[in-house]
Amino acid sequence: LIAALCIHLGAESLVSRLVVPTENAPAPEVVSALLPGALDARPRAFSEIQDSLRRWLLAQVVREAEQALQSDPPEGAALERRSPCMQLLASLVQELLARASLCGHHRDAPNVALVRVAEDLLLGADEMLRKRLAPAATEAELARRQAQLSTTFVGSLVPWLIDSLALFSAFAFEYAQRLLPLVLPLLNTLKAVLGAG
Repeated sequence: LIAALCIHLGAESLVSRLVVPTENAPAPEVVSALLPGALDARPRAFSEIQDSLRRWLLAQVVREAEQALQSDPPEGAALERRSPCMQLLASLVQELLARASLCGHHRDAPNVALVRVAEDLLLGADEMLRKRLAPAATEAELARRQAQLSTTFVGSLVPWLIDSLALFSAFAFEYAQRLLPLVLPLLNTLKAVLGAG
């Protein structure tokens, strides 16, 4: 059910509304009334729901990356297969990039949401790698680890996002100020865990 919902939401236009703050968000009582009674949900601000969803997506892709690091690297068609959560997050980031590129100021809501998602991904990647991986001891282990990481958000979504922020944005300087303090520790961690040979 959750996988189907992720795929459905990822295919929707304006998927970035899942995380972009909005001025005309429904009141907490309205949101609560829309949910099935069986959920027994307390009234929550829409921004709180958005934050919860963003954190949940990050937790899911981190958990998927941890599982990928414990299994054999995928081969063939499995290399191209992405989980529903990864598909949703990639769709969300792609649309956020497009919306942010149309903004007139780096403090506009799509830019703020984009930076927040980028920060979450960078911090999540660094923390997960530091906790889960020791330095690769051999070239074979290094190749295996690179293959494992290539299908996770660390190997596919993070590099694409960083490139996109630098290449397609009018706010590259503002993004750099916010994100470089997070990129540098991640690069150091990657250097350590991929440091064979």
